[in-house]
Amino acid sequence: MENDCLPNCRFIHNFFDYCVNTDGEIFSKKTGTWVKLKKQTHNCGYHIIQLCKDGKRQMYYIHRLVAKTFLDDYSEDLEVDHKNHDKKDNRLKNLRMVT
Repeated sequence: MENDCLPNCRFIHNFFDYCVNTDGEIFSKKTGTWVKLKKQTHNCGYHIIQLCKDGKRQMYYIHRLVAKTFLDDYSEDLEVDHKNHDKKDNRLKNLRMVT
């Protein structure tokens, strides 16, 4: 596997077969080429994605992945706020950390 990510993307922390861009799109290179993954909507209204590592699948909120990847002030102890109150708008410019 190559060590490069797609343009305008960053690798997701601890998931080097996955990357995320500032528009909140998740990509996988599990098959050898980058493929955009389909997001799902959790019953609480947020977009989620399942990532697989070491044969184990786990669900993640996309807004948390974007924030953790791109925001310098990200903290697990803080909330990720959608500035426009749209739970499905996971663009970096719409996210901020709040108490």
